[in-house]
Amino acid sequence: MIVTILGVLGAFGGLWPGRSSPTTRLSVVDDRIAFEIKVPSGTMITRFYSGARRECAIAEVDFSEHGLRAYAAARTCDIPARGRTGNGHHGLYRTIADVAAPKTVQRVETWLGPADVFSQDYYECTNACRNYTEPVAIVMLQQPVNPDFPTLVLISTKGELARPDFTRLVRDLAEPTR
Repeated sequence: MIVTILGVLGAFGGLWPGRSSPTTRLSVVDDRIAFEIKVPSGTMITRFYSGARRECAIAEVDFSEHGLRAYAAARTCDIPARGRTGNGHHGLYRTIADVAAPKTVQRVETWLGPADVFSQDYYECTNACRNYTEPVAIVMLQQPVNPDFPTLVLISTKGELARPDFTRLVRDLAEPTR
């Protein structure tokens, strides 16, 4: 995986709550996924995984801010039954048809291809239960770096990023500078 920091490009304003900070574009490139995302300066990739999970080839990236995660699942993956998302399971999707109960689906255009942005219910229960609404985007890649990985999914886990701000982040997705 190659991560490129492209520099300060402006201010985020209200995108990241409570911040008006300079922004950085991070490029993530490996043999499965390639994208560029605009984030506040100081945001880091905290985890990158490219391998197999339950016999499903996947590439995942976690960022240090707002529970932001991106992943791509191989075309050959068996997508689990569309069940309820919760307790650490945020769903595994390739298309909107894989989502059990998407709320308010909105099609937006990105530099990578069209994206279906929606919200989903999510819960966590330990001693007590908490419910969340998470924004999710499934981007249909016009020119995937690997045809076996035709979509890119972004999610703000536990809904840490508000839906309008998340949608703006998705619209700003771009192809990485190489």
